[in-house]
Amino acid sequence: MNSNVTPNTAKLHLANSSQVNVSDITTVVNQILKGSNSAVILGKSQQNLVTSETNINNSVQTFHKFSALVTHLNYQQEAITKSIKQTELVTAQLDMVQWSRTAVLHLYRTLLQRSHTLKYTDKNHYKGVIRAEFEKYKTLTDQKEKQHQLDKGNFYLKNERGELV
Repeated sequence: MNSNVTPNTAKLHLANSSQVNVSDITTVVNQILKGSNSAVILGKSQQNLVTSETNINNSVQTFHKFSALVTHLNYQQEAITKSIKQTELVTAQLDMVQWSRTAVLHLYRTLLQRSHTLKYTDKNHYKGVIRAEFEKYKTLTDQKEKQHQLDKGNFYLKNERGELV
């Protein structure tokens, strides 16, 4: 020890050094506490990051599912559009071709069955006229003429006329 240092000076110097050491220890403790809080904060941040990544992955999967759904719906829309066009085409063809073998046979049978309800007309004559009319037009090839004759027979049925038009 230095001989010019008095015991009071040494005590003062020791007190100052002790105060600096306590201050340094306080700073270290505060840093440790901050460090432990940082670890907690970092842990929560990590959990939030994992949750966010999961949500992002789920969103990507949902987006892919929606993309597939949109593609499927587009295919369905195309199929429906084609069906509508085809239905319109068939409807137009049916409008043009109302005449058919089935319709003619139905008209023929219905007219012949009506002969059973006749009171004042000779049934055999009536059936003969019906057969003759159908025989007369059975070789028609013009679609409009076929339709005209079918319409004429249906008009006769609807109006229940006692004579052929």
